[in-house]
Amino acid sequence: MAPHPDAVRIVYGVGDSEVPDRARPELDALVFWLAANPGVRIKVLGFAGTATQSASQARWLSQARATAVRDYLVGKGIVIDRISVLPRGDKTDEDPKDRVDIVIPPG
Repeated sequence: MAPHPDAVRIVYGVGDSEVPDRARPELDALVFWLAANPGVRIKVLGFAGTATQSASQARWLSQARATAVRDYLVGKGIVIDRISVLPRGDKTDEDPKDRVDIVIPPG
C-alpha cells in the first residue's frame, strides 16, 4: 500500500487556473492512495492573491483552481462526494499565495 501523503501543495503561476503539468504525478499518487483508502475525504483549498487583484477576483481564481484540482481527481475515478472544495481567495499569510493545498486527514 502507498504511504499516507502528509499534504499536497500545487503552486500556480499568477493568473493560472488549470492544473499545472508538473503537479500531475503528485496528484496521480494521491489518486492511487485515495483508491486504496475509500473512506477518506479530503479538502481542496484554493488560494490566490496579488497586489493587483481585488478580493472578489482572488476568490474567483481560488475557486477555479480548487475546482480544477477536484475535477482532475474525479476524472481519475475519485468520487466527487469525497472532495470538499474551499476557495480561500487571498486569505493567507503564507507564501506562495498562488496555490492549492490538499488537506488529508492524519492516517
